[in-house]
Formats: sequence, structure tokens, C-alpha cells
Amino acid sequence: MPEPVHTAPIGVLGGAFDPVHLGHLQLAGACLRQLQLGQLLLIPTGHPPHRAPPVAADEHRIAMLQQALSDMHEPRLVLDLRELQRPGPAYTVDTLRELRAEHPHRPLYLLLGSDAAATFSTWHRWREILQLAHLVVVQRAGTARLVPAPQLQPCLCTELHTLQQHPCGRILLSTALHPPAVASTQVRERLSQGDFAGTAAWLPAATQRYIRQHELYAN
Repeated sequence: MPEPVHTAPIGVLGGAFDPVHLGHLQLAGACLRQLQLGQLLLIPTGHPPHRAPPVAADEHRIAMLQQALSDMHEPRLVLDLRELQRPGPAYTVDTLRELRAEHPHRPLYLLLGSDAAATFSTWHRWREILQLAHLVVVQRAGTARLVPAPQLQPCLCTELHTLQQHPCGRILLSTALHPPAVASTQVRERLSQGDFAGTAAWLPAATQRYIRQHELYAN
């Protein structure tokens, strides 16, 4: 039986989650509320061709995310491992093709930070991505407003309900969502120095225990 067009949207939040931190989780919760999502898929990146591989092994990144999401008790936050299970380079367009096949009519929201969105028109098969999903761009507070590439200007919209009425093809520059104030690189740097006290405000307690137990990110 086909899905009705009005089924609640699905959000897609990809990242290395190396390690997952409270900024990720706070953003995920805000996305559920502000974007009125039926689900938010947290998708650990596989092996993206444009960046260095994650520091922690896949099994550790998965375990940390599983524990963090379990502790949140929010069933709409779903860990999706498809990029780690797919062989070869991890391209966003392939993930969205799979999701679109699973949800033919449901709006899909690909969540991007403004830094990633600034280079979106250079991504692999970026035009096809917009045929599969909407983009929701998360703008860092206090930074200049993103001006998308000229070829993306016709896709811009300012109202959430515009995205809800279509399954794909629009770009929303969100003013209600903000990216994490901390980056995983900062967390890893502190952990490499053995500074667990300095990361206590950034990491879920279970994540910090797991990192200690498995001696992750230590020099």
C-alpha cells in the first residue's frame, strides 16, 4: 500500500560521530521539534572519498551512538547503519536513493551545516540529491548568512510548510536551528591529552565511560 503524501517527514543527519557528543544530540532533538519530523535518521558515515577516515573504528562509533540514543528514550531518533554496511565509497546520493525507494512519497530532509551547504554544488550528483530530498541548512549563530550558489537560488524557500507539501527539491535556510557549539575534533584533541574533565560538559556520561574503557583517542 503506497504511503500517503502527508506522512510526517524523515530527517537525515549524517556525520562521523567520532565521537558522538552532546551537541549532536541537542541538534537532533531540536530538529525533531522544529521540523516536525516523524523520524530522524542518524547515519554514521562510511568511507567518504573527500575526507580522512574516522579515528575510532566503526564498531566503537556504533556502540557509542547506540548507548547515547538509548539513554535519550526518544524512539523517533533512529540509528541507521546503511552507509557502514554498503561496500565502496559512501556517497550521500546513494543513501538518499535507497531512502526514496523505501519512502516513495514521504518528504526527506537532508540536514547540512552551512559550511557543507556552501560547497553543495560540487558534491557528487548534487542535482540528483535535490530530486530525492530537500535540504535544510543549519546556520551557525553569529556568522554571515549563507548565499547559495546561483544555480541553487530557484530552490530556496523560507517557510517550513513549503517543504511539507513536496517530497523533495527545496532548500530551507533555517534560523531556528543552530549547529553544535563544539566539534568532534575539539573533543578528540582534549581526549588525546587525557583531559577527561575538560570534555565532561561535551560528552554523554556513557560515552565518556566507553571511551575510557576502550582507551579511544589516546596518543
